[in-house]
Amino acid sequence: MTSVRAAALATLAPGLALACSGPGAAEAIVRNELLGLLGLVGSLWLVVVGAVRRRRRGRGWLSASAGVLVLLLNPFFFVSSRGGDCGQTLLVAAAVFVLFAVTWAAWPMKARVE
Repeated sequence: MTSVRAAALATLAPGLALACSGPGAAEAIVRNELLGLLGLVGSLWLVVVGAVRRRRRGRGWLSASAGVLVLLLNPFFFVSSRGGDCGQTLLVAAAVFVLFAVTWAAWPMKARVE
Protein backbone atom coordinates (compact mmCIF):
# COMPACT_ATOMS: atom_id res chain seq x y z
CA MET A 1 0.00 0.00 0.00
CA THR A 2 2.88 2.35 0.74
CA SER A 3 4.31 1.96 -2.75
CA VAL A 4 0.94 2.88 -4.25
CA ARG A 5 0.84 6.07 -2.18
CA ALA A 6 4.43 6.90 -3.15
CA ALA A 7 3.61 6.40 -6.84
CA ALA A 8 0.51 8.57 -6.51
CA LEU A 9 2.46 11.35 -4.79
CA ALA A 10 5.23 11.19 -7.39
CA THR A 11 2.61 11.54 -10.11
CA LEU A 12 0.71 14.36 -8.43
CA ALA A 13 3.64 16.34 -7.05
CA PRO A 14 4.52 18.23 -10.29
CA GLY A 15 0.88 19.22 -10.71
CA LEU A 16 0.69 20.43 -7.15
CA ALA A 17 3.80 22.55 -7.62
CA LEU A 18 2.13 24.46 -10.46
CA ALA A 19 -1.02 25.27 -8.51
CA CYS A 20 -1.99 28.92 -8.48
CA SER A 21 -3.34 29.96 -5.13
CA GLY A 22 -2.76 32.39 -2.35
CA PRO A 23 -2.71 36.16 -2.22
CA GLY A 24 -2.59 37.75 -5.64
CA ALA A 25 -3.63 34.63 -7.54
CA ALA A 26 -6.95 36.04 -8.74
CA GLU A 27 -5.28 39.26 -9.92
CA ALA A 28 -2.61 37.27 -11.78
CA ILE A 29 -5.26 35.16 -13.51
CA VAL A 30 -7.27 38.21 -14.59
CA ARG A 31 -4.13 40.07 -15.71
CA ASN A 32 -2.97 37.15 -17.84
CA GLU A 33 -6.45 36.67 -19.33
CA LEU A 34 -6.50 40.34 -20.33
CA LEU A 35 -3.00 40.12 -21.78
CA GLY A 36 -4.07 37.01 -23.72
CA LEU A 37 -7.07 38.94 -25.07
CA LEU A 38 -4.78 41.82 -25.97
CA GLY A 39 -2.60 39.33 -27.87
CA LEU A 40 -5.67 38.15 -29.79
CA VAL A 41 -6.67 41.72 -30.65
CA GLY A 42 -3.10 42.55 -31.69
CA SER A 43 -2.95 39.45 -33.88
CA LEU A 44 -6.30 40.36 -35.45
CA TRP A 45 -5.05 43.85 -36.25
CA LEU A 46 -1.83 42.50 -37.76
CA VAL A 47 -3.68 39.94 -39.88
CA VAL A 48 -6.06 42.60 -41.23
CA VAL A 49 -3.15 44.92 -42.04
CA GLY A 50 -1.25 42.08 -43.71
CA ALA A 51 -4.29 40.99 -45.74
CA VAL A 52 -4.95 44.54 -46.96
CA ARG A 53 -1.29 44.94 -47.77
CA ARG A 54 -1.30 41.70 -49.77
CA ARG A 55 -4.48 42.74 -51.59
CA ARG A 56 -2.96 46.10 -52.57
CA ARG A 57 0.09 44.32 -53.94
CA GLY A 58 -2.14 42.24 -56.17
CA ARG A 59 -1.86 38.96 -54.29
CA GLY A 60 -5.59 38.45 -53.76
CA TRP A 61 -7.48 37.46 -50.65
CA LEU A 62 -6.48 33.81 -50.89
CA SER A 63 -2.96 34.67 -49.76
CA ALA A 64 -4.47 35.79 -46.44
CA SER A 65 -5.26 32.18 -45.50
CA ALA A 66 -2.10 31.79 -43.38
CA GLY A 67 -3.07 34.87 -41.39
CA VAL A 68 -6.56 33.53 -40.83
CA LEU A 69 -4.98 30.28 -39.63
CA VAL A 70 -2.92 32.26 -37.10
CA LEU A 71 -6.16 33.79 -35.81
CA LEU A 72 -8.10 30.53 -35.66
CA LEU A 73 -5.32 28.75 -33.77
CA ASN A 74 -4.81 31.62 -31.34
CA PRO A 75 -4.21 30.26 -27.82
CA PHE A 76 -6.80 32.60 -26.32
CA PHE A 77 -9.44 30.17 -27.60
CA PHE A 78 -7.74 26.98 -26.38
CA VAL A 79 -5.51 27.73 -23.37
CA SER A 80 -7.13 28.42 -20.02
CA SER A 81 -5.57 30.77 -17.52
CA ARG A 82 -7.41 29.04 -14.71
CA GLY A 83 -5.71 25.67 -15.18
CA GLY A 84 -3.19 25.97 -12.39
CA ASP A 85 -0.35 28.22 -13.51
CA CYS A 86 -2.13 31.59 -13.16
CA GLY A 87 -2.21 32.00 -16.94
CA GLN A 88 1.53 31.97 -17.56
CA THR A 89 1.10 29.40 -20.35
CA LEU A 90 -1.56 31.59 -21.98
CA LEU A 91 0.70 34.61 -21.72
CA VAL A 92 3.68 32.89 -23.35
CA ALA A 93 1.56 31.25 -26.05
CA ALA A 94 -0.14 34.58 -26.87
CA ALA A 95 3.25 36.25 -27.22
CA VAL A 96 4.41 33.51 -29.59
CA PHE A 97 1.29 33.88 -31.73
CA VAL A 98 1.68 37.67 -31.86
CA LEU A 99 5.20 37.04 -33.18
CA PHE A 100 3.72 34.67 -35.78
CA ALA A 101 1.27 37.40 -36.82
CA VAL A 102 4.05 40.03 -36.99
CA THR A 103 6.15 37.71 -39.13
CA TRP A 104 3.24 36.96 -41.44
CA ALA A 105 2.21 40.62 -41.78
CA ALA A 106 5.77 41.82 -42.45
CA TRP A 107 6.77 38.95 -44.73
CA PRO A 108 8.09 40.41 -47.99
CA MET A 109 6.05 39.52 -51.01
CA LYS A 110 6.43 40.13 -54.70
CA ALA A 111 3.66 41.73 -56.69
CA ARG A 112 1.89 39.34 -59.01
CA VAL A 113 3.05 39.65 -62.60
CA GLU A 114 0.28 39.34 -65.15
